[in-house]
Amino acid sequence: MRTSRVGLSSWGSTPGFDELRVVLLRLDARLSAAVRHAEGVYGPEALPDPYRGLHAGATDVVRLLHREAGTPLLWTERPHGAEGELSAGSGRLERLGTAFGLEAFDLEVVVVALAPELDLRYERIYGYLHDDVSRRRPSVDLALNLACSTAEEKLARRANFGPAAPLLRHGILRLEPDPAHASPPLLATPLSLDGGIVHFLLGGEGFDPRLTRYSTRDAAEDPEGEAPLAWRIGEIEAEERRRGRPLRLRFETSAAGEGVAAIAAAAGLPLLGIDLARTAHPFDAASLTAAAFREARLRGALLHLANGEDVRDDEQRSLRQNLVRLAADHPGPVVLTGFAEAEDADASFLTLPSVRLDPAQRADAWSRALERVEIHAAPADIEAVALRFRLNRPQIRAAAREAALHRARRGGDVAPVAPDLFEAARARSRTTLGGLASRVVPVYGWDDIIVPPDVAARMREICQRVVHRHRVLHEWGFARKLSLGRGITALFSGPSGTGKTMAAEVIAAELGLDLYRIDLAGVVSKYIGETEKNLDRIYTAAAETDAILLFDEADALFGKRSEVQDAHDRYANIETAYLLQRMEAYEGVSILSTNLRTNMDDAFVRRIGVAVSFPMPEAADRERIWEACWPEEAPRAPDLDVEFMARTFRLSGGNIKNIVVAAAYLAATEGGRVEMAHLVRAVRREFQKIGKAVVPREFGPYASLAAAAGDGEMAIAPAHLIAARRTG
Repeated sequence: MRTSRVGLSSWGSTPGFDELRVVLLRLDARLSAAVRHAEGVYGPEALPDPYRGLHAGATDVVRLLHREAGTPLLWTERPHGAEGELSAGSGRLERLGTAFGLEAFDLEVVVVALAPELDLRYERIYGYLHDDVSRRRPSVDLALNLACSTAEEKLARRANFGPAAPLLRHGILRLEPDPAHASPPLLATPLSLDGGIVHFLLGGEGFDPRLTRYSTRDAAEDPEGEAPLAWRIGEIEAEERRRGRPLRLRFETSAAGEGVAAIAAAAGLPLLGIDLARTAHPFDAASLTAAAFREARLRGALLHLANGEDVRDDEQRSLRQNLVRLAADHPGPVVLTGFAEAEDADASFLTLPSVRLDPAQRADAWSRALERVEIHAAPADIEAVALRFRLNRPQIRAAAREAALHRARRGGDVAPVAPDLFEAARARSRTTLGGLASRVVPVYGWDDIIVPPDVAARMREICQRVVHRHRVLHEWGFARKLSLGRGITALFSGPSGTGKTMAAEVIAAELGLDLYRIDLAGVVSKYIGETEKNLDRIYTAAAETDAILLFDEADALFGKRSEVQDAHDRYANIETAYLLQRMEAYEGVSILSTNLRTNMDDAFVRRIGVAVSFPMPEAADRERIWEACWPEEAPRAPDLDVEFMARTFRLSGGNIKNIVVAAAYLAATEGGRVEMAHLVRAVRREFQKIGKAVVPREFGPYASLAAAAGDGEMAIAPAHLIAARRTG
């Protein structure tokens, strides 16, 4: 059997291929010698046999028994020096060997495994040399037989295929057993090169294509804007040189990611950024990051693992720890952003504070980004969105493109107004808050909420604190006087249904910010320490957004601290103290809602910036609420006496809304407009729901409508209480 070189000679002079051609010509020469040697080992009848390896006759068995166990079957003498090494003269193979500490033997194995990726004729040759036409992929045994001269060397080289050896430890080579053969011996295991390694060795430009869908947008798309970390690059590099190790940086928040491109550019290195938020499953992230570390090492790139906060769940904790360990062991430069957990603080990393753009820098970035998409927004709108949202430059560029889409939907000739910019900014700032909060889309405005003038004034005061926060804290210097408590915290207290949650929606709508309602059922845990962990996840995620946090029924979390009677009391107090600390450190907007103001801990109340008490509405406000609850489209009888209802029944706004909706359904069921009878029945149902007694005579002129429904359903209160009211 003779090997053909026609394909190799017709490749032309493509850069990179010239080197590979020389390597494969050497491989062809070695395979030709091995084939000639195999004819003597397997017998002259082996070559024409189309079923070789699929059956074994008596002659085959006798020949096999006469072989010395472990002897390399295909070894032939080869030239000394470079001509005798398959990988000699290939720059990319040498780079691969240098990057991962490979021996000449390892590189020969790589060449044997690479050949079928270039020409399928090698599969047929390998089938013949295996003495088995069904085994067309290179195997451990074939590699050892081609490269080893003695049985002792062949036995020793088995270690090169162990899990701790460079080929397998770095994922360069994979052992892929045939699924049809359970637990095959190591020698029979086929070899497969990693796809990224194949891409590199074949002269592929750029990083492993499999990483593209997970890559970050770290490229310096805004050359006019200096990244916030650029001025510290000299200091960082000097520090790392002093320590005698490659650049290793850790940032607790992902906002610092925009500065990584500047660091890579200053160091003259290509940048490989991996967005961990794009991985669908922990196993995807594990294989992805392994490929990223390998690619960065091979290409000499700075590796950036971004959005580490998205690898925070308990089932991902081992993955997160493995990422930090891999980063610490990586011999090249690496930057972690969004790694704020305690276990992320590896001593080999230099931890730097995240530097945010100030409002002026954000406004400038907005102006440049909007100009790039040919949008001319009012300076006041740009200033407002820059003050409200602490976005980085990539986020601002993405928001500007989204605002341009809003304009295109309206025909393309109308410049976006502030709501368009705010909606685009909210989309960039949006987060899941660890799955422990639900986003509330505000539907109410100032015209919808009916509260006393003092309450409305305090609500507007909260809005003004947000608007003027930068001026007071930074321009006027109050930030230097406040180590904690720079955020805006409001306490809304009052009976249920008095408008506390609606007020939070009104404030969010006025400020153009997202509103997240904290799911207390998912936060508070009976297990010691779990409540603190849940709140830590919320506040850590919230630090990356500009949303308003609404703790509904907050007294369940921030109740009065108790005297320590047992271990449970001690841990409850620890939880409360921890919550107070996190609330003070949070620089965003927190609104805490409670029905029972007296349940709030005094130490907690002292940390509240604005306290607003929502009282039960008086008759005049109740009438306004009754009128405001009706949509214009709702059919109503002209004699609907909401003034009587407001004067007679002391209900909260929430109760009134429930009554109006219930009356509408009753009317729709009967196919007509909302009549007074529907309203009376709905009032009665609402009182039943809240456990209060009501008798027909309380409905005054409409007592007959109440009585018509029957006293049996008039209340769920005990009968003796109803009788007492009737005789009273």
